[in-house]
Amino acid sequence: ARDENQELLFARVIVILQTKTKRLQKSPYGKEERLQKLKDYLSKHGSIDVQSYANMIKMTYSSAYRELEKFAADPDSGISAMGRKHYKVYVLKKE
Repeated sequence: ARDENQELLFARVIVILQTKTKRLQKSPYGKEERLQKLKDYLSKHGSIDVQSYANMIKMTYSSAYRELEKFAADPDSGISAMGRKHYKVYVLKKE
């Protein structure tokens, strides 16, 4: 019985480690490619929220949020933010 418990515990640790490793996976797109994908999306749809961006570029929510905030803070990116907190969306800057 003790060996079975140890095997179950070991199996749980493996699953937890595999799950954590997946969460650390980086986006398959480079920064410039992500910015271009964002601009293309915004030109078609008008705005995007953090969760939609995270799903589109295969990043975690927090990483996507930080990146969108950096894009919005950079005057050369062509991206600006509208709204506050959970109601914030990102749009193309008006020229």
